[in-house]
Amino acid sequence: MRVSIGDMARRGKVIRMLDKAVVPGDRVATQEVIATKIVTKETSRIIETMNWKTRDAVLHKVRIIASKYDVPVDKSFGIPPTHEERERMLMETATIKRAERKAYNDKVNAERDAAAAAKRAKEVGSQGEARKIAKMLERQRQALMEVEEAKKREVEAAEKMRRDVDAANKAEMARAAAAELSLAKKKKTATKK
Repeated sequence: MRVSIGDMARRGKVIRMLDKAVVPGDRVATQEVIATKIVTKETSRIIETMNWKTRDAVLHKVRIIASKYDVPVDKSFGIPPTHEERERMLMETATIKRAERKAYNDKVNAERDAAAAAKRAKEVGSQGEARKIAKMLERQRQALMEVEEAKKREVEAAEKMRRDVDAANKAEMARAAAAELSLAKKKKTATKK
């Protein structure tokens, strides 16, 4: 069986862990030792990175020792996630990262706006001018919020219109089907007479 150098190193690492956990003589292996040294997330991650042949062989050894000491081994132990599971995990982390990035950007933007407002207030020199600038900035922010709300309303209206059109199309198709059915019944009764 051809095995890559990395897989040989990982296999050796797991085999050494198995040998250390089940050393005859000075220390007798117990269920706790096997559960804490062998059946761990770290060992699972090491086994997941191996190719399928080496992974199957090492998993077999781990499961034999675990069953010998009555340590439960999860079915997903050492098995890499499927494509769908990886995509789901990536999407979950992406949403978290997106939220963190948005919070960070909002914080940076607020600090930048505060610094710019302070600089303008310092340049203006009077409190009245600073209040005018602050009001102007607030009006700009309100205008941006109104534009965003208007866009949301437009999207909702477009979706409602699409739903109404779909419902009307379905109703029209149902009416046409009913008309065809009644026409077919009339023809059938006419042919019987």
